[in-house]
Amino acid sequence: MIIGVGIDLVLISSIAHWLEGDKKELFRFFSRAEAELILKSPSPKDSLAAHYAAKEAFGKALGTGLKGITLCDIEVLHDLNGRPTLHLAGTAKALASRLGQINSFVSLSHKGDYGVACLILESC
Repeated sequence: MIIGVGIDLVLISSIAHWLEGDKKELFRFFSRAEAELILKSPSPKDSLAAHYAAKEAFGKALGTGLKGITLCDIEVLHDLNGRPTLHLAGTAKALASRLGQINSFVSLSHKGDYGVACLILESC
């Protein structure tokens, strides 16, 4: 059964500066593993926006928003085939656990000035 669906659209130029300088903002919102994945991407700015959109989409799919969630606890990594996968830890895992065992499905894309993510949460 589907628990929730979330979608979010991020203007790339609004967060692209997180990739400059000491990258303090990048590490504020992304785990080390996710940040490294973004930085190694052929198009880091596009990847950054899509990954951030996935975090926002997760809050929408939960139906609670992101209040009380540390964004680093929501991680979008990629499997061996390149498919995005959602990994939860800490605050995000605790909030999601109230729904019981869940599966997640994530889709990321970017085009022009925007990155987008769609996320579906399903009960097991």
